[in-house]
Amino acid sequence: MSEPKGKLIAIGGSEDKGTDLEKGEIHRNNLNFFESNDAFHRLRWAFVSGALSMIFFSVASLTIAVIFKEATKTWIVSAFFLIFSNILLKVEFRNYWFNR
Repeated sequence: MSEPKGKLIAIGGSEDKGTDLEKGEIHRNNLNFFESNDAFHRLRWAFVSGALSMIFFSVASLTIAVIFKEATKTWIVSAFFLIFSNILLKVEFRNYWFNR
């Protein structure tokens, strides 16, 4: 099998172990559910981080509109800003950047 190219973070209520065809193992009805407190904690933080990112992008959009004052320039700069911020979200910084 090839190496995975990303990370899978389980946020929902269950995780399916799936089937390992190389070993001949088939797992059926093998779900691990999060505890209620853990699931609520994950949902709460997802909601808070989504709300904060919406506020950030709204403030950034309004700031860009005030600075450039012309609709075409504002659209172009806003598009580049969103592309740049999405690229930054995809970059995986190693732990040694933050553990200095």
